[in-house]
Amino acid sequence: MITSVTAIQPKDTSGGGESPEQFVMNKCNEYSEKLKGDVDFNLNDVRAMLKNKAAPLIKAHREGEKIDFGLKAPLNTFLLQEVARMAKIIGLVKKMLIDMRDAIEGTIIMTAVLQASINFI
Repeated sequence: MITSVTAIQPKDTSGGGESPEQFVMNKCNEYSEKLKGDVDFNLNDVRAMLKNKAAPLIKAHREGEKIDFGLKAPLNTFLLQEVARMAKIIGLVKKMLIDMRDAIEGTIIMTAVLQASINFI
């Protein structure tokens, strides 16, 4: 793969202020701080919460109809799947933020994916 000369040149840092690398480091730290705490999902906890949760009724409840609870309810199953997907995405974002910081510091190799991620910030 041939890269252009401009792609490997350092970015312009004229005008004072922080360097582009320092800006990205600060943003990575800021985003990492935002992703701590309440956004961590434990799927076992979510599954336990859904165990006794009745499904929202879409159709009118008729006398004698059985209400689905837990993962027998389609919307509860859907919710668990979405929480699992979101947990995976949050994990990937956290890992990418750490990798970007490490690549800027020089402790890991700067890959094309990391460089593109840094450029997006």
